[in-house]
Amino acid sequence: MTKYYLTKIRLTNIERGLFLGLYGACGMLALVNFNISIMLILIITFFAEHKMGFAEYWTISIPLLIKSQSENVLSSTDLLSYCSIYNYISSGGKINEVFDKGEILLPSFFFVVSKFISTVNIRQLSFFFVFSFLLIAYPLVSREKKNQFLFVSILVFLDVNMIVHLYRQMLSSLLLLYFLTLTCCKKNQVVSGFLLFSSILTHITAVFFAIYAFIGKKLKFMMLKIIMIIFFLLGRTEMVKNLVILALIKFHGVAILGKSSYALNVIGNTGGIRLVAVIGIIMAFFLDEEEGGNYLKYFMVFSSTTLLFYCFPILAPRSGLIATSILTGVPIGLFIKKIKWLINMVLRYFVWVTA
Repeated sequence: MTKYYLTKIRLTNIERGLFLGLYGACGMLALVNFNISIMLILIITFFAEHKMGFAEYWTISIPLLIKSQSENVLSSTDLLSYCSIYNYISSGGKINEVFDKGEILLPSFFFVVSKFISTVNIRQLSFFFVFSFLLIAYPLVSREKKNQFLFVSILVFLDVNMIVHLYRQMLSSLLLLYFLTLTCCKKNQVVSGFLLFSSILTHITAVFFAIYAFIGKKLKFMMLKIIMIIFFLLGRTEMVKNLVILALIKFHGVAILGKSSYALNVIGNTGGIRLVAVIGIIMAFFLDEEEGGNYLKYFMVFSSTTLLFYCFPILAPRSGLIATSILTGVPIGLFIKKIKWLINMVLRYFVWVTA
């Protein structure tokens, strides 16, 4: 009995090591083509169920870390601004003079790190942004480690572009998502309050998004689907477009409108929204709340704002970061899991016909 048990442990470790090697090899392909690397990782996960843990998380993260060094990501003017802010703080600048509205969490973090690293360039800071975001996001993804494909889907579809270009708001959105998750479970109220406070200190928009999320959470799932359709149709009307333009000019000045074309060029997709996020939104309509729980519902809630501002690249991705940049893989993973039996049946038929 003891001999059998030890043999089983060895086989399990060998199997896990094999998958880690496969994931690592696929991840390194991101040096050549990021999309092919991601597709291979998803295919491996789809056909082979195995344990997911901390080692798998970081091995599968290799393509994201590699992408942080791509020219497309490094071309961001926001990244240059973050570098200037870091070096300003490192040289003795005050953290409360960097951002308005009391957003001091990131400058404070820069202040601590600058005691060990005096200056940074855009490559170092881009890698650091993605690595730190992945580190903080681990509890979010690891909640789904029993559902292997969903685990991988959430991880590989994290938006590296937005992590680097909009690090403050992405970090704020991630902290807000943790707050919302804990609040729904009605656990650790002190911790959840701290997370909300940290989210606001990172980016003030967390106040409005928290209120919006609480309102959306109370709606029935079918109602959210209807609202998404209505918001998408409203967003394409001239009335809404004109109102948004007037609001942007009033609060930010005419210059903010020029950023729309910049955002579109950076992301390279219609409306400033990633194609994979659009696919995720479509797939969400074929799912039920019971299949995805709170993550899926928050995806629906924040997707609605993205659809409302679809015609404004500067607003569409920013207003729905939780959906289109963090939880993008949730509906995709759930939908593919839902039709996995159909895919397996088609593949078996194909093998039988060609045999």
